[in-house]
Amino acid sequence: MTSPTTCPAHGSHAPGHRPRAVAVGVVALSLALAGCGDSRADAIDDARSAIEALPHIGAGAKTDFTQQLTGLDSEADLSAVVERATAVNDLVGQSLGWVDGTTTQGRPHLTLEQDGTVAGDERALLMMGSPTHWRPGQDTFDLCTSQDCAYWSAWEVQATVAGEYVFSLVGADQAVTRTFLPGQ
Repeated sequence: MTSPTTCPAHGSHAPGHRPRAVAVGVVALSLALAGCGDSRADAIDDARSAIEALPHIGAGAKTDFTQQLTGLDSEADLSAVVERATAVNDLVGQSLGWVDGTTTQGRPHLTLEQDGTVAGDERALLMMGSPTHWRPGQDTFDLCTSQDCAYWSAWEVQATVAGEYVFSLVGADQAVTRTFLPGQ
């Protein structure tokens, strides 16, 4: 829990505090001030700022999310866009278990670490091309077998309502998707 004088939007927060709560809270607070000036524009600006502050998604993805804010005027709609953007951002640092239609016991897992490396068990890493490093692409998460790669594989990532992360390989001759659940 943050103290009343702590400002989570500027990076000072209690251990365990999630950026998602801050981003959604900013939008909710802006819309709650409906009687104060141009609250709709302020709420959209706050939502846009919350998305722009997300460190793990690329500029193209941020643009896509902020464009989705255009024309929205309800707290629920604005919060939903910010929440989707924040969910994609928050996959970094989480252990992700591969969803393959079988039991959750012994699922292959991987983690995009905060330091730009990729960790996981051999099966999960093989399914993703045996990456050792990741970086945010324009609107993808890029994976490669070394930090100095000339050619990175680009994966679009979508967070689903069910809490899954769907990775889709960009530019493949055939559709290649991998679905993961956090904390598995």
